[in-house]
Amino acid sequence: MGIDWSKKSIKKEMSLKLGASLFALFMVCAFILISSVRRNFSSISNKYLSGISVYYTESAKSILSHEYSTCAALQATVEQFETIPEENRREYLDNIQKAILEKNPDFVDVWVVFEPNALDSLDSEYAGTPSSDESGRYIPYWTRVGSSIEFSPLTDYTGSFWYDEPRKQNHGILIEPNPYEIGERSQT
Repeated sequence: MGIDWSKKSIKKEMSLKLGASLFALFMVCAFILISSVRRNFSSISNKYLSGISVYYTESAKSILSHEYSTCAALQATVEQFETIPEENRREYLDNIQKAILEKNPDFVDVWVVFEPNALDSLDSEYAGTPSSDESGRYIPYWTRVGSSIEFSPLTDYTGSFWYDEPRKQNHGILIEPNPYEIGERSQT
């Protein structure tokens, strides 16, 4: 019995051709599949990122709108101080600022600054009190410290961007977060 080499060569050749064809088919399918997955993943990712950005944009708008509205309401209220008897103005404004912090748990602080003797011409009588400086100027700083609300005279406002710029422009402005310490905790 002899070996028929021609049959083995044909089998080998057919196996190689079939194997190469299957490998090429596998590579084409893999390329198509990877391209499809990449395209779909990119589309899904773009839709997801677009949705997230819309969500956070609307969330930021809502937060800023609420804070702006609260500040505008405080401004409108403070501007009506002349309708209140002089001896009641500081207490009235203190109560309003405290109420704003109580009703807005996301707020860290609230403050107003009046030029010397501009609120009630009683600065000399209020010198050194908790919501005034040594001259009696009304500069209360209401802040949330843990679960309590405290107040003291505002400090470091003269020469600061957040105080001077709105005064120059005569309207509110949006500024970068301003880090500061409250009760040994850093706030922004």
